[in-house]
Amino acid sequence: MRKGRTPLHCAASIGYLEGVRFLGRRLVDSHRKDHYGNFPIHYASSKGHVDIVKALLRHCPDSKELRNSSDQNILHVAARCGEDNLVKYFLKTVEFQSLIKPKRQQRKYSFALGKDVPSSRGCGPFHFGYQLKGLE
Repeated sequence: MRKGRTPLHCAASIGYLEGVRFLGRRLVDSHRKDHYGNFPIHYASSKGHVDIVKALLRHCPDSKELRNSSDQNILHVAARCGEDNLVKYFLKTVEFQSLIKPKRQQRKYSFALGKDVPSSRGCGPFHFGYQLKGLE
């Protein structure tokens, strides 16, 4: 384990689907942070590996709620890294609505309406996207 990364962190990061499936079936390390405070699903999100994210969630559905040391969920990470395909997948899939709307809030938020739900550090997924594109 280099820098706290497990084989599952590495497989998720490089998009090695068979490795993720193999390790995921054994529920190995899906909830282990590395020294940087990221879970395997955050690495897959940062690289836009839609199939890897799906495989990780198939074996450990609650991984979608995990937040890294910067208090970012997988939608925040994908938006910050400019992974448009993964962001679109999250936004069009009903099961990921909880990533957009914090549990403690009762009102509905919608990206289509231009609402941006911030992390505890004040940055929402749109904010990361604007920073990436140099619009802010």
